[in-house]
Amino acid sequence: WVLFWYFHSRVPEDRIQQMLTDIGIIISAGEISNIITKNHEGFHQEKTDIIRAGIQSSSYQHIDDTGARVQGTNQHFTVLCNDYFSAFFINPKKDRLTVIGILSQEEELSYLINPYALGFLEGKKLKASVLSSLKPLLQMEAMPWERFEKELNLLIPELKHHHKTMILEAAAIASYQENHASPIIQRLVCDDARQFYYITPLRALCWIHEERHYVKLTPLLAHHQRLLDDFRARIWEYYYELTEYKKNPKEEEKIRLAHLFEEIFSTKTGYEDLDNRIELTKKKKDFLLVVLDYPDTPLHNNPAELALRMYVIKR
Repeated sequence: WVLFWYFHSRVPEDRIQQMLTDIGIIISAGEISNIITKNHEGFHQEKTDIIRAGIQSSSYQHIDDTGARVQGTNQHFTVLCNDYFSAFFINPKKDRLTVIGILSQEEELSYLINPYALGFLEGKKLKASVLSSLKPLLQMEAMPWERFEKELNLLIPELKHHHKTMILEAAAIASYQENHASPIIQRLVCDDARQFYYITPLRALCWIHEERHYVKLTPLLAHHQRLLDDFRARIWEYYYELTEYKKNPKEEEKIRLAHLFEEIFSTKTGYEDLDNRIELTKKKKDFLLVVLDYPDTPLHNNPAELALRMYVIKR
């Protein structure tokens, strides 16, 4: 009861004590604090089971993060959710390795160099000499951090920090995607933060988050303001058409909407800041239009943002 009111209903400890006292239950503030903070070991396994079941319950997941203060230090609060569950995590970093750890739900990340990892690194323009040095690792299975670092140090003794980060990310992604013991997330619905890149086969961007970039434009001329207002109206008209497509997806409509995206986001208005923003949106076409191939994909990331808001209110 105490846990429900404190975590679910956001009732502070002193109010909980007052309510219990009012119904004749005598309990100290210290005992309420102990109930909230101690003997929660059983809940950790329950959380793991909920996350696993939640991931398996849907073909996509939402993810988002925000800053958090923990015992006087800056950390990061992340939510992973869909229509059936929400799970929350606090970590000191919000980099790609942290996100992989959240999605994999492994106690410790493992690292694997396979053809996918090498192809990923080649696409990231890793030096050919470093790529060549990694090839002996193709013969090895996924490894824990200590062993993988040892192998890296033996193969490339003077590996630069940013190259090492690239290799760790590639190897962790490869291991995550090859790990058949855990449910793999196929589609991640998120904003355009870089830590969410590359991890899952498909990444669906939030349209509402993308449109906010247009809201942030600050035209000085009335003519430019009208151009911006008109273009934002076109975005929302297109968004509405996507919502209708989700209800009744058809191949001819899919083709029409793909062409319409190209038409809208090839617009040149003469307002330079707006035109630059339009061009940036156009480059995200594949991520904004995942819904055309997978109509059940949400067009926005509101569930994750609302879940984060619960944390912010609590904080």
